[in-house]
Amino acid sequence: MAKDGTARGGLRVGAGRKPKALADKVAQGTAADIIKIAMIRVWQALRDSGLKSRLILQVHDELVIETYREEEEQVRQILLENMQGAAELDVALEVDLHTGDNWYEAK
Repeated sequence: MAKDGTARGGLRVGAGRKPKALADKVAQGTAADIIKIAMIRVWQALRDSGLKSRLILQVHDELVIETYREEEEQVRQILLENMQGAAELDVALEVDLHTGDNWYEAK
């Protein structure tokens, strides 16, 4: 209402960047949930398979696995299956796998 008591038209949903910021928070929260689900599934699959390789670190949307060379192909398959299947979305989740003697080389 205006100061004189008359109605003013229009509905404001948000000002400035607020709607975008809200959408970003939802997307970031969803991404965080997906990586948590993937991390738990990968950890369980590594444990259940009896491999010596271990999940050692999660950084943002990355999982770092200490992998024995002879187990690399099995670990790759575990990562692909469990990370791609962590959420049912309208689009496929992409997974990039990199190897190296240390985290720097793997990036």
